[in-house]
Amino acid sequence: MSDIWESSDDEWEEVDAGDSSVDQTVPTVTWNTLNTFVYQHRDHKYYNTLGARLQLANFGLTVESQEVIHRCEPLKDPRTGEKHYPIVTLPPEMSAYTHVLLTMSLFHPNCGHVHVRFPDLKDKVEQHRSKQGLWVNPKDGSFRTKKKAVDKGTKEDVGYRLGADFKFHTPSIEPTFVIVATPCDSSGLLMDKAVRSKHFLVRSKRQEQPGPRKRRKKAKEISKLETDIAAAQNEKELLQREDMRLNYVNSKHRGFLRYLKKKLSDSSVLTDTTVGIALHHAVRPLQVDNTVAL
Repeated sequence: MSDIWESSDDEWEEVDAGDSSVDQTVPTVTWNTLNTFVYQHRDHKYYNTLGARLQLANFGLTVESQEVIHRCEPLKDPRTGEKHYPIVTLPPEMSAYTHVLLTMSLFHPNCGHVHVRFPDLKDKVEQHRSKQGLWVNPKDGSFRTKKKAVDKGTKEDVGYRLGADFKFHTPSIEPTFVIVATPCDSSGLLMDKAVRSKHFLVRSKRQEQPGPRKRRKKAKEISKLETDIAAAQNEKELLQREDMRLNYVNSKHRGFLRYLKKKLSDSSVLTDTTVGIALHHAVRPLQVDNTVAL
C-alpha cells in the first residue's frame, strides 16, 4: 500500500511511496553527515542579494507577469494530455558539488525567516529529506516537484503550501516564496555559494472573470461579513454582562472594606497589634491618579 496521494486532474490518485525518497550513500558525504549540517536561517536582505539563477518551469504567469503555481488546477495539458509538473533546474556550476540543499522561504521585506516545507519530488532520484530541507544530487540537474499531494499516513501536505496559509506573517500583502539551493562540501553548507529562484505565488485556482459568478462570490462575502458582525455583537453583549457582574462584585468588595475600616476605627483593641496594623494597611486610602499606594 502506498503512503502518498497526489492530485491528478481534478481527482486524487494513489502513487508509489517510493517517489518521496530514495536514500543512497555517496563516497564523500553520507546522509547521516548531512543531517549534522545546520542551515543558518537568514533575513530578507540575504535572500534578496542571492543570484536568481535557479530556473523554474511550468509555473504560470499572472497579468502582472508574476510567476504563480495554481496548486488546485489539473496538471494535464488539455491540448496534449501531458502532465506539466513544476520543475526546478539548478545552474550548471552546482554540478561541482556532491549535494545541494533545496529549501523554501517567504520573500518579503521586514519578514523574518519562516520555515516553508520544500515539496516532494515526483521522480525517483537520489534524495534525502532532513529537518533542514531536501538534499539532492546536483548532477541530476532538474527536479520535477509535486504540485498537490498529501501523505496518507501523516496527512501532511507534501506539495506546495498555499500562500493563504502564511498571510499571518505578511499582513495586507499576498505572500510570495523563493526556492533556495545551497551546496555543501565535507565541511558543511556553503552559504556564500547559494542561489535562489525568482519569487512566485502559490494560489488555489485562477481568479474568476467578472460576471454573475463574481457577483455570487461578492454576495457570499457580504453574507460572511454580516455573520461576523452578528457574532461580534453577541460577543459585545456577553462582555457587557460580564462587566456589570464585575462592577457588582467590586461594589460589594468596596462596601466590605468600608465596613471593616469603620469597625477598626471604633475599636482600640487591635490598634497596636500585628493584625491591627495589617488590617489598617489593607484598608488604607489609595492615590488613584498615580496608582501608588499611600
